[in-house]
Formats: sequence, C-alpha cells, structure tokens
Amino acid sequence: NDTDDSNFMPSQLLRDSFIMTLLDFPILVWHLEMDGSGHVRIVVDRDNINLPEYLESQSDVHFQALQASKFSWDALPHGVATTGSVTRAGADGTIKLANIHVVRLQENSGLVLFINTTHAVFDGIGYCTFVNRWAEIAKWMHSGDTTRELPVFQ
Repeated sequence: NDTDDSNFMPSQLLRDSFIMTLLDFPILVWHLEMDGSGHVRIVVDRDNINLPEYLESQSDVHFQALQASKFSWDALPHGVATTGSVTRAGADGTIKLANIHVVRLQENSGLVLFINTTHAVFDGIGYCTFVNRWAEIAKWMHSGDTTRELPVFQ
C-alpha cells in the first residue's frame, strides 16, 4: 500500500474474488478421503461441499518492518501460517484442500496472504495458476467495470 490508501485491498473484495476463483477451481471444495488400501482420493460430495478455510486477522507489524528485515520469516506476523507443511482440518473437523489467511499489516500498510493447498490437488504450476487467477479476478472486480467481460480462464 504505497499510497496509504485506507481502502487498500478491501476485505469483501478479497473474499468475493476468492469465491469467484473457486468456480474455476472446483476441486478445492471437494473432500480428501483415504480408501481401504491407504491411497488418498479426492471425491465430490455435491450435498456437502468442503469450503476452504478463509481467515482474516490484523497484525501490529508494519510493512516497513518487514521490508527492513528483507522479508525474513522471523519478521512475519505471529500466526500468519495457519497450517504447517500439511493441510489440516478446519474448525468443522474436515480436512480442507485449501487454507487461506489474510493478515492485514499495521495501519493497513500492506497485507500478507498465506495460501496453503495440499499437493494432492496442485503442483507448483497449479498453485501459481490459482493465485494468479485470484489476482486477475480481484483486479477485474476492483476496476468496477464488471460490464467488461472477465478474461476467460484457460
């Protein structure tokens, strides 16, 4: 937020664009299940979608402090990583295929997006494609010109 815009990355815009992005990545609302032979499967349950965990919090860390530390992991706000290296169950007890944590930095000086997905869903290219699509949709929504068609996802 280099312009000190008090409306930098509005919460509702981030959430709404995330939900729209899920339309292009429906696998993220499916379920992870282990079959009898120990293999993990991703299954669709149309009657019980598995929404990703989506959290937002406020931090007392300022963007300038992160920048001064050269974005050291130790300088990140405490609790930014809501999962370890393995996707975990959400508050409802279901293993989530994506965990999102939006951390607003002090004085709305910036934000940290923690995005965790299981490797059973995406490899690195798929992960980057998902993040880029979310950014593309957020930018489109933020433009306010939603009469202009959203670029087609390929």
